Formats: sequence, structure tokens, C-alpha cells
Amino acid sequence: MIHILLTLVLSIATIAAIAIVAMKLLLNKKTKKLSIQIESITPYTFTQKKEKHNLKQDNAQTFTDIKNDLEQSYNGKYITVHEENQFTDYYVDLFNAMIR
Repeated sequence: MIHILLTLVLSIATIAAIAIVAMKLLLNKKTKKLSIQIESITPYTFTQKKEKHNLKQDNAQTFTDIKNDLEQSYNGKYITVHEENQFTDYYVDLFNAMIR
């Protein structure tokens, strides 16, 4: 009876150990995949700076005055908070440059 109980406990422990090792290997494989995907993602701050730079260049080329920009640039378009902030930042920088 003790042998059967001991065999049963050892079998359960072996199955549990195999399951733990299999899960660990699976998670390591997923970690490697995700690491590769993360490395290929462009950092958000880089993208944000690039967009801000492009916005400034576009605005510098088409700028006439604030009223015209507000009437023509965003006519019939939805404006995100990010776009609004970029637009405002552009004019704050322009205003500060003109004051100096």
C-alpha cells in the first residue's frame, strides 16, 4: 500500500515538474519573440519629435497668418488633442521667436 502511495506521489511530482519545465520553455520562447518585436518598434518619442519637425516644416512653407491657417488647414477635419497641441506649440514658438 505504501509503495502504491509513494509511486502515485512520485508520478504526480514528476508530471508537475515536467509541466513546469515545459511552461518555462514556452515562456522563454515567447519572451524571445516579444523581444524581437519590441526591438523593431520605433520609440514613440522619436516618432513624436519627427512629427513635430515635419509639422513645423509644413507650416513654415504654407504659413500666411493664424486666421488663414485656422480657416483653411482644419476645415472639415477632426483634430486630435495631439494635433491641437502641436499646432499650439508651433504658434507659441513662432510668437516667442517674434518677441525676441
